[in-house]
Amino acid sequence: MSGWDAYVNAMVSGIPEGAAAIYGTGPVGLWFQSPGFGLTADQVNKRVSLVKDPPSDSAFHVADKRFIKLQCEPGFIVRGKSGEYGAAAAVSGKAILICFGKTTPQAVSVSVEKYANDLKSKGF
Repeated sequence: MSGWDAYVNAMVSGIPEGAAAIYGTGPVGLWFQSPGFGLTADQVNKRVSLVKDPPSDSAFHVADKRFIKLQCEPGFIVRGKSGEYGAAAAVSGKAILICFGKTTPQAVSVSVEKYANDLKSKGF
């Protein structure tokens, strides 16, 4: 284990039915993900593009769930909702952090933003 598992576990801590992943924005790809979270390299690139240069459409997909895009801060974070589930994806610089769970988009966003900012402060 590389230590990235601690970040993923911390992101989902306190988020019911939470799952999370950290992917490199470059050629490295997967850093760590919750069991069953798997995304292909193409899907990860779409998530990176979604945050860095958000499209005008109002939906995105995470782990086979379709989320309605609620809010986006281009270049940093996108937040969404799917029924009882909230999701957020944030770019730290060299990584994209993605999390969802059975809670509000705001609760997921707080966790993702915290760890994205932490990684950014450490050069990731």
